Amino acid sequence: MHQLSYPEDTNRQEAESMYALLLRDLLIEIESNKEEMVTFCRQKCANDTTQLRYIQDFENTYAPSQTINWYTRDTFLYRLLNKALRDQDIATLYSLRYFIKDLHLQLHNEYISQQQSETITTVYRGQLMSDEEFDKRIRCNVGGLFSVYSFLSTTFNKRLAILYAGNHNRNDTSSEQSVLFHIDLNKPITKFPYANISTLSAFEAEDEILFTMGAVFRIVSIKKRDKDCCWNVYLQLTNEEDKELRTLTGYMRKEIKQQNPLFTLINLVRHMANYEQAEKFCQLLLKDPSFINEFSSVCNIKNVLGCIYSDMGQHAKATEWLKKLINDISVHSSPFYYIIVAHAYNHLAVAYLHQNERDKALECFRTALDIVSNSTNPDKMGIATLYSNIGAVYIEQKRISEALEMFEKSLEIHSRLVPSNHPSLASLHNSIATAYIFQDDYDDALEHYDKARQIQCSSLQSHHPDIAAVYYNIATVLLKKDDLLKALEMYNKSLEMRLKILSPDHLDIAASYTAVSLIEQIRGNYNEALKGFNQAHQIRVNDFKNYHVDIDVIYKNLAEAFRAEDGSFAILKQPSKLMEEALIQVKKAQDMLTAYQKVNFPKIMQDLMGIDLIKKQIEATKK
Repeated sequence: MHQLSYPEDTNRQEAESMYALLLRDLLIEIESNKEEMVTFCRQKCANDTTQLRYIQDFENTYAPSQTINWYTRDTFLYRLLNKALRDQDIATLYSLRYFIKDLHLQLHNEYISQQQSETITTVYRGQLMSDEEFDKRIRCNVGGLFSVYSFLSTTFNKRLAILYAGNHNRNDTSSEQSVLFHIDLNKPITKFPYANISTLSAFEAEDEILFTMGAVFRIVSIKKRDKDCCWNVYLQLTNEEDKELRTLTGYMRKEIKQQNPLFTLINLVRHMANYEQAEKFCQLLLKDPSFINEFSSVCNIKNVLGCIYSDMGQHAKATEWLKKLINDISVHSSPFYYIIVAHAYNHLAVAYLHQNERDKALECFRTALDIVSNSTNPDKMGIATLYSNIGAVYIEQKRISEALEMFEKSLEIHSRLVPSNHPSLASLHNSIATAYIFQDDYDDALEHYDKARQIQCSSLQSHHPDIAAVYYNIATVLLKKDDLLKALEMYNKSLEMRLKILSPDHLDIAASYTAVSLIEQIRGNYNEALKGFNQAHQIRVNDFKNYHVDIDVIYKNLAEAFRAEDGSFAILKQPSKLMEEALIQVKKAQDMLTAYQKVNFPKIMQDLMGIDLIKKQIEATKK
């Protein structure tokens, strides 16, 4: 029997550091100007007269030599930049890139200068960390990496750092840990410049050493001091990445690289699963006169935009967008545009598959494969991806042996072309596992899901929807193996992640609500089941175009969740808001199904009769 492993917290630190470094380098590379940033800051601070005065002062007097001084002052720059770094708000960071670049470069120049004139061996930082963050990032990660997304402020003054650790304010019931970082700087690391900014800061007395954003440290050891309840965490600045991570980082740089740096940023943001921000950047490029003059560039960005709509769950919009793109390109006969068309057909097929139009999806995938295979210089990675996607259609058509054959062909090509921890390999293991479920081979399915998850933990950020999907799939296997509690834990983990990273009306959230509610129903927790089924139902009825079996499951279980163990509806003898809400939803379902009988008349008539029975049973219980 395959046992699941749990490497995510340690490995994910290294993945986070990779994305932070890639983002920092891109923000520095992309062209910027002060006027654009000032306009953005005025819009963000439009109702704050004090900050508007600071902005005017910045516009009139700022010079790159003053960057550190401006950063350390309590003004709009410090507030906007650090909030964006905490929230990983890439759109705001992009708008502030003019200042970020100057701050990084001034730190770099100071670092070079100070390396020749003074020796910094150890600096300190005190802060409070939540119990959860401390356990994941520090206690369970000794020997691993600790990455910092933001610019990091430290000090020579150990006593001052201890004050910031806040141990004197803690009590036994606190959910936070006092942490004092001891950072060893004996080893010069030019990749992450830092500098003593005491003479440049607005607060000279703090003996401050500032690190550029994205710095990475090795956790050497941790020690608890009982006398003051403070954790001492010993760090060492490092560029010693895991060998596999270094390989992946190099590959990712090449994979996302485009001639236009903003286009490169779009590719990176998509990898980070920030789809809404990726869409905004695409629209920004499409308004750039110098960019839209090049037809091939416009086609490429529109192709990516169509893919982003699918990523966001807007499959109908993606379909419309990509069909128009294919039509626009069809008037060109250049072989270069054939490749763009192949990518468009691939993305269109994905959108069709999500809308359960399997035949159309298979046709588009095969068209794309034919174009790529017959080109002068066949794209091997593109062929491997299309094999995998065709396999996904075969899964939907219950052609499991053919699906596995496609997945294995794709895996063989991928294994030769990409690093062993590339996210595409995780997707393939996920697909292979799904095929094994259909063959009732649950142990092999769990093994491949676990491989997928281990790769994701070393190559994706913690909030990526692909990780939530694997947790959901693992839960499904555990449910089939009758491990209800573990399945419920995994379903809830998937739901929690999806609620954080997907739009509220995303169909994957409905699927998670349904799965959690099914288990709660089996366990006899009818009220919890009802809440989940109603939430899933509300999402589904807003997406009726994609009507399929999931909504039948919701209706069926909405009824079953009302039943007590004896099969009666005694559970509803006491009228409640929940029951009234259920009746409202049932009525909505009736109206919706009646309006859309033309979609699938026999199937919908069956659902209407089932819903009518639910309604009658509930109304009878109220009497």
